[in-house]
Amino acid sequence: MADIGFIGLGNMGGPMAANLAAAGHAVTAFDISTQALEKAREAGAATASSVAEAAAGREVVITMLPAGAEVSEVYRGEGGVLSVAAPGTLLIDCSTIDVDTARAVARDGGGRRLAAAGCAGLRRCRRPSGWRTGSGSRRQTLFDIVSKATGQCWALTSYCPVPGPVASAPSNRDYAPGFTAPMMLKDLRLAQAAAASAGAASPLGAEAVALYTLFCNAGFGADDFSGIMKMIGQRD
Repeated sequence: MADIGFIGLGNMGGPMAANLAAAGHAVTAFDISTQALEKAREAGAATASSVAEAAAGREVVITMLPAGAEVSEVYRGEGGVLSVAAPGTLLIDCSTIDVDTARAVARDGGGRRLAAAGCAGLRRCRRPSGWRTGSGSRRQTLFDIVSKATGQCWALTSYCPVPGPVASAPSNRDYAPGFTAPMMLKDLRLAQAAAASAGAASPLGAEAVALYTLFCNAGFGADDFSGIMKMIGQRD
């Protein structure tokens, strides 16, 4: 079982820390909320009085924080995780934050300390959520999660636009149609015309028309409409 420092005990982090403690891991938790710390103690976790106390000497440090500013402060600030974590510590940030902050934090820690620690740590993880910080590049893992959550939809589980997860999807046949991109563009334009006729605002529809116009004009008119992922991928 692992010795885990857990920082951030809100609506998501609190239950996560409790589940880890229930599974037999040694969890040392920290949050600025005394009520959250009390709940963590009741769930079987030890509690710390600071980020540094929660993170120092742990095998794993997990953070679940509300926004990029908090993540940056917890990792990069005085007494933050990056200043106290020992080489070999696996650092896992589960926060939903902006990509730039996620990459900046990883870059600051990634030189000497986390280049060694992160690679060793990733080998210990059975299913890391992503290889590149700030982008879900593990397609199958992302599919497995989203397809069982609120993002589940036909476009994902029947017509997945990236190769791999759905064998029958056009993405696994080099985007051979299917339903071509020009046909999708035609239908989108008809939908926009109908919306305009009814006096209804359709800003997302207008954006979709713009994207598919770019895609078709870029020479992809023979592709399935899901092939627009090729253009989106180039813009990441």
